[in-house]
Amino acid sequence: MAEATAAAIASALFEAGLYEAGAYATFYGATALTYATYAAVLYSSYDQQRKAGNAQRAAYEASLRDRYLMFRGATEPRQVVLGRQRVSGPQAYIGSYGSNREHLVFLVLLAAHEIDG
Repeated sequence: MAEATAAAIASALFEAGLYEAGAYATFYGATALTYATYAAVLYSSYDQQRKAGNAQRAAYEASLRDRYLMFRGATEPRQVVLGRQRVSGPQAYIGSYGSNREHLVFLVLLAAHEIDG
């Protein structure tokens, strides 16, 4: 593609009587167009790679969001936590205390077993 474009430009210059410019365009034009094509392909490849990485990161972050939810229900399943994880669970109790009820207490069940740490 680059060679064909350079040849067309050189041909037009030769027909116009600009023989030195036509020779210059023939020799350097193909090289410049080839490098421009390589640069465009590399940029396109980099852009596609960046978009794929962003999509993977967004999918991973979306999968983490449900771990941060605190919900309230009458019957919730037991949760077993193995290793170190960031989890949340159902609200077991919500209450307040103090002379003007200025202190709020949340009791959140994190796991159905003893947790170390």
